[in-house]
Amino acid sequence: MTMAIPANNGNMRLVGETTMNGGTFGRITIIGESKLNGATECESFSCTGNSEVDGDLTAGKLKVIGELEIAGDLKARSVSVTGETRVKGGAQGDLLNVRGGEFAVGADCEFEEIKVYGAIRAGGLLSADRMELRLFGGSLASEIGGGHILIKMSKKLAIKKLFSLHDFGTIKVGTIEGDTIELEHTAADVVRGNRVTIGPGCEIGRVEYRGELKVSAKAKVGSQARVE
Repeated sequence: MTMAIPANNGNMRLVGETTMNGGTFGRITIIGESKLNGATECESFSCTGNSEVDGDLTAGKLKVIGELEIAGDLKARSVSVTGETRVKGGAQGDLLNVRGGEFAVGADCEFEEIKVYGAIRAGGLLSADRMELRLFGGSLASEIGGGHILIKMSKKLAIKKLFSLHDFGTIKVGTIEGDTIELEHTAADVVRGNRVTIGPGCEIGRVEYRGELKVSAKAKVGSQARVE
């Protein structure tokens, strides 16, 4: 994704409990609890602690360790989350990497590549050319679309599930559509793809496939049809 972020702007470093106005910056570093009022643009945004952006956030690189809430939209080439990030609007960029924790978006979430080892929640479309979701925690999306879509339960949760009746690692989706689709522990109304694998723990209303379909004996599929 190409973004026009002016270069050589002043850097901002916030430590402790702070409230500042948004604007255009080079690097923003936050340690503690801070709030930025208004739309904010920067080359890099690093948050360790709890932060809030009361407006849109546009960043070349976003790194969150802790909690971040964005009142508007998020645009970033690279997003790395360890903790919890909530975006009330939509989110888009090149790479989304959730390494433990949750990434929640109120509208569409569109990246070139999405890697999630945790939970993801999208009020609209969740889309990526390559998507790898290894879920730990309840996830959901209105729709999922992409080229290669892989959804599995994380290994850590798979071990925990042996001792629990709770279904923490399931994602609930309306429609999933892609080229190559590999699913486990997924509840979806409709799945459409070329090469489709429905693995253990899935509950799918209808599957439509063009090339190949594999269905596990531990999955539930209401109906299936090969389409041209």
